[in-house]
Amino acid sequence: MRRLLVVALVLWAGQARAWNPHGHRVVAAVAHARLQPRVQQRVAALLASRPEYRQWAAGVPPAERDRAAFLRAANWADDIRELPAYSEAQKHKDWHYINVPFSIDGTRTRPPAVPNVETQIRELRRQLAAPGTSDEAKSSALVWLLHLVGDVHMPLHCVARFDRLLPQGDRGGTLILLSADPKDHLHGFWDRALGDEGDVRMALAAAQALPEPPAALAAIADEKVWVAEGVEAAKRWVYRGPVKAGPGPFTLDPVYGRDARAISAQRIALAGARLAKLLNEALR
Repeated sequence: MRRLLVVALVLWAGQARAWNPHGHRVVAAVAHARLQPRVQQRVAALLASRPEYRQWAAGVPPAERDRAAFLRAANWADDIRELPAYSEAQKHKDWHYINVPFSIDGTRTRPPAVPNVETQIRELRRQLAAPGTSDEAKSSALVWLLHLVGDVHMPLHCVARFDRLLPQGDRGGTLILLSADPKDHLHGFWDRALGDEGDVRMALAAAQALPEPPAALAAIADEKVWVAEGVEAAKRWVYRGPVKAGPGPFTLDPVYGRDARAISAQRIALAGARLAKLLNEALR
């Protein structure tokens, strides 16, 4: 039975997200409030040049459209996964994560594949800052960075755990069950740990309620450090009791859920602050 559940989960693993739409919009809300005025104008112009802008700005008063588009664009990289208009090559599903391996029982691991979220954040921020990059390319780099900086601050998008029961790795927690339902996995639990609230206004309210990230941490601009933080957060807070070795299923208790929400709030606040710093420096 356990083997059948693992096989079923493998089929669903490609559907994993890093933060749900609400989480990504909260990251963007934190960032937008920290942008320098001229940078706000620049990102607004870059987003307005994209064909998706009308959808991102829909139903919002004119004075609020630029901010709403910024928040909604943060979900674009996940949204296109379900759209047949985009080819598999355009969806870049391997850009969203990096599987830094570790083993809890000596099982052999394998190094993370390239490209990954670390390599792509580095390349996209270079493109965004380069004077010779066209506005079309800058707008593409911008919407990807709006999403990927959020992704890399979700601990399970930085790590893969190996053990004798999951010798190929757990794919960022997508192979660790929380029930008999193959869609109910550890990764999904952390995706929605901050909540499932609605669109822009709820994201703005949630952003205001987040803890203020320490200035020293918010100033860290090295994506390698961001990944290393995610690995350590996963080891300390994700892979802890009642989550044990193997694919489960495991029943999470209220203490685990409370801590997951607190850690997610901290990581999302930090992601937003770092995203703002990245954009301020690239587009000043």
